[in-house]
Amino acid sequence: MTTAATRSRWTTIMELGARTLLAGMIAGAIAGFLWGGIGGRIAMRIVFLTSNGSVAGLESDDGFTIGVFSSATVFLVAATTVLGSGLGAMVAVLRTPLRTSTAVAALVFAVASAAFFGSAIVHTDGIDFRFLDPLVLTVGLFVLLPAAWAASTIFFIDRLLRPKGRISRLPKPFLVLVITLAAIPLLAIGGSAIRELGIIAVAIVLGIAASGMAIVLRHSQLRSLAPTLAHWAVLAVLAALGVFGVIGLAEDIAGLT
Repeated sequence: MTTAATRSRWTTIMELGARTLLAGMIAGAIAGFLWGGIGGRIAMRIVFLTSNGSVAGLESDDGFTIGVFSSATVFLVAATTVLGSGLGAMVAVLRTPLRTSTAVAALVFAVASAAFFGSAIVHTDGIDFRFLDPLVLTVGLFVLLPAAWAASTIFFIDRLLRPKGRISRLPKPFLVLVITLAAIPLLAIGGSAIRELGIIAVAIVLGIAASGMAIVLRHSQLRSLAPTLAHWAVLAVLAALGVFGVIGLAEDIAGLT
């Protein structure tokens, strides 16, 4: 392959990557606004109404005054929209290799997100899950919300990346700007992951992934297997997130009962 052809190939790959990231950011932001912001506020209102009236006026673990609509609600909506945008870009990257329909992908991501993010939201310390009743409703709502976010994000991504859609018609200079802006939330979320998981664990995962890619690219006979390997690798990652999430969620629920 000539130098010009190689450069053209990588330019095309980068352009497709930029369009994929943009679709994920938009999809994740919309879903984050709907399910994290609006849905989260409605969920908190529901559990307040079903709980003992004595919780009114208490400060939640996230700094919100229980039973009161305030400027903190605006912050919640803005924060979940931004967070949803960054996570949506990651979902778009993981969605790309999957050889499944929109419905199947939405289901897989929803289950993994419900378990993983649900275990991160539900906790045994503080007052949120100890004083807000009933527990099954409180836990159920905050496990359902990330599942709904993930399923909606997948649906929006697939709609945005349709052939001849608006994303495909955007000019390249705009895509360069998107990549630059996308790096900010992605680096922030990546930094949080490193703090939570540890730099060694992240380095090991990245090292295994890089080694696998190097092997596939070096051996021409394996290149045809790359799409299949990528498909199953994504499913394995989602399955691992789901399993660890379920374990963590089960431990938290056991500690609350």
